[in-house]
Amino acid sequence: DYSKYYTNMKEGTTDIEEKLKAEWGKKYISMIEPIANKQGKVRVFTTDGRFISQDTEHLTKNGAVFFANILDEQLRQIVKN
Repeated sequence: DYSKYYTNMKEGTTDIEEKLKAEWGKKYISMIEPIANKQGKVRVFTTDGRFISQDTEHLTKNGAVFFANILDEQLRQIVKN
């Protein structure tokens, strides 16, 4: 089941995430929170078994669609305000 594959993030990623959250506040869009588990690891594949990112820095086309669906409502709220 591909949806259960998780991996560690690059060292320092969570530190950068926290700095950006502090800087942008409510307008910050986390790309980690929607795909992280309680152990701090992130998903590797979309729900249909496609890579989210092949190099951990860029989204694949399927990864972009996956995130667009996950973040749809949050993005609507940011644009609205």
